[in-house]
Amino acid sequence: MRNLLTLAALAMLASCGSENDDRDDLARETVEPQGTDGQATSVMLPEPLTLYPGAKIEDQLDFSMTGAGRVVTQRTGESVEEVLSFYEKQLADAGVEARVTRISPEMGSITAGKDHNRGFALAINREGNETEIIVTDLGE
Repeated sequence: MRNLLTLAALAMLASCGSENDDRDDLARETVEPQGTDGQATSVMLPEPLTLYPGAKIEDQLDFSMTGAGRVVTQRTGESVEEVLSFYEKQLADAGVEARVTRISPEMGSITAGKDHNRGFALAINREGNETEIIVTDLGE
């Protein structure tokens, strides 16, 4: 399932254009979380998103040089519903209109932005006793 979600995230990034036009892009925020090795690692997330509290960074892919964005994967022991509720509240508090989809107790997603080429998407997936959170920044 993780490979399917990663491929979907990469497909979304591949569809993003690299043209600079007059669109109003969402800002990006750099945070300094603890990586799985205990060392601080720089992660760039679209505002107003923050890392999920207590989550560990599993992976980062940066496509910004191509005009696309980034993919950050986090893991937590919390449930899919807890993660969805956290980000849903965070976005609502920031005034960001988002589409939250609860597919099942093991899977959900959140998308926000002006259209499919701008903004960000979160794929939240339960794998065993952990929940994987894939944040896809759709780029400039």
